[in-house]
Amino acid sequence: MGKKSLAALLCATMAMTACMLPATAAMADEPLKIEFFQQKGEEGPQKGYKEIIDKFNKENSDIEIEMNTVPDAGTVLTSRISSGDIPVIFSDYPTQTQFKQKVANGYVQDLSDQDFLKNVNESALEMTKQEDGGYYALPYSRNYIGVYYNKKTFEDNGLEIPTTWEEFTAVCDKLKEAGITPVGMHGKDPARVGHLFQAATVAWAPDGVETIGKVVSGEAKIEGDEEFKNVFEKMNTLLSYANEDALALSDTTCYENFVNGEYAMTITGSYARGTIQSINPNLEIGVFPLPNDSYDDTKCLSGIDAAICVSAQASDKEKMQHIDSFLILLILKMHRYSAIMTVHHPVSQVLQAMMME
Repeated sequence: MGKKSLAALLCATMAMTACMLPATAAMADEPLKIEFFQQKGEEGPQKGYKEIIDKFNKENSDIEIEMNTVPDAGTVLTSRISSGDIPVIFSDYPTQTQFKQKVANGYVQDLSDQDFLKNVNESALEMTKQEDGGYYALPYSRNYIGVYYNKKTFEDNGLEIPTTWEEFTAVCDKLKEAGITPVGMHGKDPARVGHLFQAATVAWAPDGVETIGKVVSGEAKIEGDEEFKNVFEKMNTLLSYANEDALALSDTTCYENFVNGEYAMTITGSYARGTIQSINPNLEIGVFPLPNDSYDDTKCLSGIDAAICVSAQASDKEKMQHIDSFLILLILKMHRYSAIMTVHHPVSQVLQAMMME
């Protein structure tokens, strides 16, 4: 090779190297991207997560949390875990059987030694304990099923919050006389029907949960059970006060009708509050427990709504340097029905807290 050819080759090589250096430097400055796969499909929780993530990303230039929300999130998460593609951070439901299986199979990081768990209400944390005695999730919110009501509609019709079943039916009768559908119900989504049945069981069948357990194991039957006879009779009465398309209506349409004043009340979970308020932020709503025959016998279905988990496959860098900081920020920003001690209403006070809203 001649001197001119060698010189040209060296110049070309130097030029290519010079062009590559800025790109290499830029790549070195790229923030570490961590996926947060969350399963809450409601608009309210998504907005809350986004605000927290935006704040975290702004304060931590070396890391970027990316929220991923998809339809049928539970099925997608199970499929991804089965294929080895486990999100670094994900939300899940630690009291459910499917979560216990994930823990048993080694897919979820044990968080038992993490200091931030000290900020979690003890009773809420105990609900998440797994069979090995470990804690594999940060429970950050509690849920409930209650009767949401339009405060203005109640005020305009001279109605008080009912504390017994008799008072509740009297309120419904007065609303019907005024030409207002007392209760908006939505049964298009089978999961929502399940939520209502669970709430009704807790409210009207003191031993209902235990009875269902016995039914599953073949030790008892629902047929002929006096408590469940009471549940079904009350459910039948409840449906008589509801919209005619109760079993075909979607939850979103039901919430819209409730917000627009077509229904005075709707029975749903704490997960719906954000969605309802997003339709009309100025609407004054309250919520009370589904009443039993007496106030003292009234019980509210409440539990761990969702929790944050970390993949057991996450790298040490991801786990140690960044995830703790993100979870701590979540702790600081949780809403009033959180499982975090600083903002948590103990279970014994959930009914009173609901009645005050």
